[in-house]
Amino acid sequence: MLSHKRERNARDGHAPSTDVLVVDLRRSSRSTTYHHRRRSLLHVAAEHHDAEPHVHHSHQFLAMRLARDEARARLAAHDHGILCTVHAERGVDAVPVAYVVDDDDYVAVPIDLVKPKASLRLQRERNLEADPRAMLMIEHWDPDDWSQLWWVRAELRWQGDGDARRMADLAARFAGRYPQYLDQPFARVLMLRIVGVTGWAGAK
Repeated sequence: MLSHKRERNARDGHAPSTDVLVVDLRRSSRSTTYHHRRRSLLHVAAEHHDAEPHVHHSHQFLAMRLARDEARARLAAHDHGILCTVHAERGVDAVPVAYVVDDDDYVAVPIDLVKPKASLRLQRERNLEADPRAMLMIEHWDPDDWSQLWWVRAELRWQGDGDARRMADLAARFAGRYPQYLDQPFARVLMLRIVGVTGWAGAK
């Protein structure tokens, strides 16, 4: 660009313009600086990408998910949780419950005669009659060591009156686990089937 302008000025009978020289040099300097900085930034970005590949973080995330068998085992070993049913107007109804799980993925929740109640016709049962979907949530909390935290969530479907033999077996499981239920003081036992289970843990 610079030599072209000098030739044009010479043809017109003028001396080469010093202003043109100054402008061209400034543009050349800015362009060189820009490209140098751009190459430096790209070099730094490439080094950062090599040092911390994205797949490493993805692997860490997947390691915290509990396998289904592990989540299922924690659910069976636990003895209480939060049962969530669906209320027609206010949405989720969440209540603490005792429960047991059998070997065929059936969960039982008792309506007992031990704890005081305003009525034996509980809202959770009415909710299930209107919508059989439910969730059971259990968790472990450690205020000092958060690597010990974990939770499991079971997706359930209410089975209605169900099989009388299975219902009797589930009631017997309550008697074997809770001293308060030794004599099986139940008005009814709600039976639900596990249709999905997921979980998370703060460490392997």
